[in-house]
Amino acid sequence: MLGAFTSIRATRSPLKSRRAMLDTLLKHLDMVRLSVGLAGLVLTLGLVGCTGLISGDNGGGGSPEEQAAIDDWVTMAYPALTQGSCTSCHGAGTGGAPTFLAGDKQLDVRTTILGFMPSILNFDTPASSTLLTKGVHEGPALTTDQFSGIVTWVQAEATAAGSGSGSATADITTDPFQFQLCTAGVAGDPTCPINTVDISALPNAPALTGAKITFIAQPLSNDIYVTDLYADTGTSGLYIEHPLFVYIPPTGTMCSTGEAPPCPDDIDRFSDVKLDMMPTDPPTHIGDGIAAFTGFAPVTGAQLQIAFKVVDMYRPASGGGTTNTGCKVMTGTNGFYTTVTTVMNAKVGAALTPGAMYCEQCHSSTGSNPNMNAMNAMNISGIEGCATDTSATSTCATACGQILGQINFQSIPTSGIILAPESGQDAAHPEKFSSTTDFNTFKTALVNWATAENSAQ
Repeated sequence: MLGAFTSIRATRSPLKSRRAMLDTLLKHLDMVRLSVGLAGLVLTLGLVGCTGLISGDNGGGGSPEEQAAIDDWVTMAYPALTQGSCTSCHGAGTGGAPTFLAGDKQLDVRTTILGFMPSILNFDTPASSTLLTKGVHEGPALTTDQFSGIVTWVQAEATAAGSGSGSATADITTDPFQFQLCTAGVAGDPTCPINTVDISALPNAPALTGAKITFIAQPLSNDIYVTDLYADTGTSGLYIEHPLFVYIPPTGTMCSTGEAPPCPDDIDRFSDVKLDMMPTDPPTHIGDGIAAFTGFAPVTGAQLQIAFKVVDMYRPASGGGTTNTGCKVMTGTNGFYTTVTTVMNAKVGAALTPGAMYCEQCHSSTGSNPNMNAMNAMNISGIEGCATDTSATSTCATACGQILGQINFQSIPTSGIILAPESGQDAAHPEKFSSTTDFNTFKTALVNWATAENSAQ
């Protein structure tokens, strides 16, 4: 591909293990930022608050790691789950809710929640545990302190189980590589090179002729914005799980968190990615194909690595990759038709400055200025039909699904679809809002709808 580069092996210390990197992530993640950017994750199962501590001893750990997990349960997680009335539903209650908090003593409850099926804990990426990502229902949200305590406990249980953050498998990482920045033009231009990362011969993985990762990296002030992020299968097919982008700052520079490098993506946004590609499959987006990596400063001497939980050839029985369950919130106060179409399709409701460019004009085959590159990135053809039909089989729902795929639910305001038309962001996106008021109208509409979708998924 144009703009491809050769990987460079840095003469620095080896990449930390996935456990060490994610331990750093969990211990030093800014919880204030988390409470805003990851609002959909912090909303809970309604587990805040039961009544008083249940008596029981804290011992019984067979190893130092298990004892540490028990200590974290008793001092942090259990109190976070017992400050309200959750046991009335999730203890031995009769309300029909899952009883994953059943037990007469603290350690009995721990035994129940660890063994509950289907599991509500994710030892590989604790912050994505269903225990924390269910969203608002009848119960209130966890406070940031409660969320932090539960995450710390799940990580300790993962360590005790010997399966935390990839420790069950050997590290599979690319060599450090110098990434090239897109500053103008379109993908493949000399000023907008396509970064190509060879993953055909990674350590602890089979040889996969032709397999690679490609992406475009654009500089933001202190971050990089990645678009067109694809996995290319090569001739053997490709199976990958949990790619983790890691930033290596110039020698002598610390991570933005204050930790020593290397610096993992602070929200581990691709933790749930599984791609299973046959040799004949076209290049496939990793996640939604876009990401804003905060703290990955676009400076001379900076490098990237990509770590994977699994890299393998095509696995016919794997069941494929992640699925998009489609839009759930089409109408209502924050519905797709009610909010998003008014800022993307002038024909439905011109909420912005007359004469301004609208997403529908370029990203739709029926727009006034259809653009194949734009439609390859996001095709919202049929969005005009939202005025008459918002059913699950409508062209409106199809367009909604395309936009849904552009949302980063771990940090909705930094989704690529929101950053793309903002002045000063995403150099590869030609159209920008000239009015801050208009951009804020656009952003608010998408954030409100995406937040509603996050709760409904």
